[in-house]
Amino acid sequence: MIKSLSTGEREAVARTFVAEVFSGGNPERAREYFTADAHYTDVPAPEDGARGPDAIEARLRLGIEPLENYVPR
Repeated sequence: MIKSLSTGEREAVARTFVAEVFSGGNPERAREYFTADAHYTDVPAPEDGARGPDAIEARLRLGIEPLENYVPR
């Protein structure tokens, strides 16, 4: 049986995802959030996006890895 999440639970999942993947600089953690048939659309990009955990992780790395050495002024 699939459990339906409340709005608060969905928000908590989204906040954890952003904290781990983006703020934490760990794109490999994205794999835990997506199924094989999941589709990720990178809104600013003209391409169709990515499908499945492998492709989604690779897509997220394109944006996250260049920021690893970023130091705000």
